[in-house]
Amino acid sequence: MSTTDWQPDLNQAALAQFASYEQPAATAGFSEFAATHAATVREVETQSPYRRNSATFTTLAVVIGYLVLAATTGIVLLGILPGMLSIRAFRRGEKLAPLAVIAAVGAIAFSLSVMTHH
Repeated sequence: MSTTDWQPDLNQAALAQFASYEQPAATAGFSEFAATHAATVREVETQSPYRRNSATFTTLAVVIGYLVLAATTGIVLLGILPGMLSIRAFRRGEKLAPLAVIAAVGAIAFSLSVMTHH
């Protein structure tokens, strides 16, 4: 059998379906995208400072918890959790993220100084 004798088995229903295919229209143009983006920006701007900086405030709460634990029970934790939370605050682009880093570094420095002086 030569290659010129080969004929594909054409299914007429499949050909009709392929021929009648219409490409879907674009669902969103630039104006719809711009309106959605503007609504998202407004939503973020109207959020409370706590919601915009939630990882920073969580870091501060954990650091305070670490310090209270160290002061009341003498148990000192290294401070890995505040460090990771402060990195998360930076990655989220929170405005108060430098405060979270300062608190986390302070907690780690405090724990290391207590561990090495005992």
